[in-house]
Amino acid sequence: MLAKHSGNHLLHPIFLVHNINSWYKLGTAELFLGGKTTRMKGLPIVFDSGSTYTYFSGEAYKALYSMLMNDMKGKKVYITNEDKSLPVCWKGSKPFKSIYDKNGNACFGILNGSEVGLGNINVIGDISFQDKIIIYDNEKQQIGWTPANCNRLPKS
Repeated sequence: MLAKHSGNHLLHPIFLVHNINSWYKLGTAELFLGGKTTRMKGLPIVFDSGSTYTYFSGEAYKALYSMLMNDMKGKKVYITNEDKSLPVCWKGSKPFKSIYDKNGNACFGILNGSEVGLGNINVIGDISFQDKIIIYDNEKQQIGWTPANCNRLPKS
């Protein structure tokens, strides 16, 4: 969803600016949803694989949430509040079989960082990297990722 956009690939590789508050600061990015811009540019991004969820600043979160809700119109899903840890979940006519909570719902794993004191910092957490291999290149000060089937062990 965050991009220095080039075709279908987003944000790889990313240059590390420096380590702040135990996070890797990635610089700034533009926020997209399904290839469409949210008009949110220059977002300060940090990477924290220790955070379960991703947190966006209030303005970025509201822009993304609004676009997402517009995209969901007409779909056979509805908002549910069965999951207490994630405020935005959808329930279908049948339980979802991938990326779901214990109730078979699909949940939005991006939270409003302004509500937890992050200010304008946007934290990319672990949930945004499901089925991705993360590569840290400390010598070149870069982080990159690529799609992967994380259910299979890599060949050595």
